[in-house]
Amino acid sequence: METEAEKKKRKKRLGHILFILLNVAVIGVTAYIEFGTGKTASKENMLDVNMWYLFLVLGCFLICIASETMKYVIIIRHTTGVWSLREGFMVAITGKYYDFITPLSAGGQPFQAIYLVHRGIETGTATAIPIAGFLTRHAAFIIIALVVLIFGGSVTSNTLLIPAIFGLFCVILVPLAIIFFGLAPKVTEAVIHWVVYALAKLKLVKDPAGREDSIIRALHSYIISLK
Repeated sequence: METEAEKKKRKKRLGHILFILLNVAVIGVTAYIEFGTGKTASKENMLDVNMWYLFLVLGCFLICIASETMKYVIIIRHTTGVWSLREGFMVAITGKYYDFITPLSAGGQPFQAIYLVHRGIETGTATAIPIAGFLTRHAAFIIIALVVLIFGGSVTSNTLLIPAIFGLFCVILVPLAIIFFGLAPKVTEAVIHWVVYALAKLKLVKDPAGREDSIIRALHSYIISLK
């Protein structure tokens, strides 16, 4: 006789399979619409593909996922003391998936934090782990961009130089703001107070004092984990 827990587990597994099949179907339909219905499209053109490039793309994807996985394995080990390749992989995959399907790639870190909370990690720590991953990725990008701007004169034309510098400044500004609010808790607490107060005035928060207290506790845990 199948238990209730086994039924829920089977339904969950079936839901994951259906979700994957739905994604594959959507990608297939999109590819057909984009490449298979144009006037110039033909089966010969669709099949005229250098397979080595496909293997190269697949290899780059696997290297990217492996790098992201090991990054989060190390971060989780540092913040929780647990070494788990599975958790690192799931956090990496969750972030990449929601980055790709949300506007401006803004969904990765929140859903990573939600996943970690569901796995039993304290809220502040669960928030700090994706932010730490975000900061390390941005740090790597900033270093590469600076090297290209300083030493890659043949790569960057004068026309693109000013927009590139402005874009790099904006990229640097985001992690600096995160670090500032993390290292200046009094400023962050003041911002939280006014935001909660405004939401309470709009009748969106029922217990502003309790909500503010829980957010600040999570903030302190986040700051400790981020350090």
